[in-house]
This record gives sequence, C-alpha cells and structure tokens, in this order.
Amino acid sequence: MAKKKIPSEQTKRKVGRLPIIRSRTKRKAKTMTDTLIAAVKKTGKRITVVAREAGIAQSVLYRFVMGERDLQLRSAEKLAAYLGLELRPKA
Repeated sequence: MAKKKIPSEQTKRKVGRLPIIRSRTKRKAKTMTDTLIAAVKKTGKRITVVAREAGIAQSVLYRFVMGERDLQLRSAEKLAAYLGLELRPKA
C-alpha cells in the first residue's frame, strides 16, 4: 500500500518564491522578537512582500523570521512601524 503524502503547512513553490509563513502556535508573544515574528506571520503575506513594503531587505527578514539572525534596531523600527506596532513601557 502506497503512503499518502500529507501536504505540509509551509509549501514551497518551485518557481523561486518564498513560502507564506503561517503561525503554528497560538501562544502569546513574550519578547519583542516573538511579537515581531508573530505579527509578520499574522499578515498572511509572503516575506518578500512584507520586506518590500516595510523597506527592509528580503533576506534579512527571512533569516529573522526563520530564527537564523536578529534584526538591527533600524530594521526592527521599520518593521514595527509597517506592522502598526509601538514600543511602550509595561503598566
């Protein structure tokens, strides 16, 4: 009996596009990094689109979302502004 392939949540097309990144967990974000990544995933847009609209390099955003690197403060500010987020003190 042949095994059925179950499509993964993140499918990559073979035409050179990056996948749409979807959030797998429903936990509340705890750090600024978690908040930014969750907000990027929540847009439902491709990383390329978010990066272009936010004014940061696509490779930088992709590696950040995948957990391969951190963002510089300037890039984090641009991303937060694009996503409608702001930094404020805890109450």
